[in-house]
Amino acid sequence: MTGEEFKQALAALGWKQADLARKMGVHRNTVSGWAADGAPLWVSEYLGALLGIKGLHDAFVAAPPRQRLESLDDEPLEGSRAAQIAAGLSERKQDE
Repeated sequence: MTGEEFKQALAALGWKQADLARKMGVHRNTVSGWAADGAPLWVSEYLGALLGIKGLHDAFVAAPPRQRLESLDDEPLEGSRAAQIAAGLSERKQDE
């Protein structure tokens, strides 16, 4: 991982070099050196894992964008528990 790739990975995580140093328990000068000269393989793998976790969090945990919430064609998967609940709510609304 080059220094530029290292800096891009930190930016994608929304972290500063000091954040990574604190999390990893290394001196800030060590992280600064990685940003200048490139990071060792184990750091590259660590950042790759963090980016993967962030991607999963963004896809499955973080709130969806507002426009998606307002979309009328955003239906739950057929046969899913969410679809059963939606059908029950729809039936109740028709009974009123």
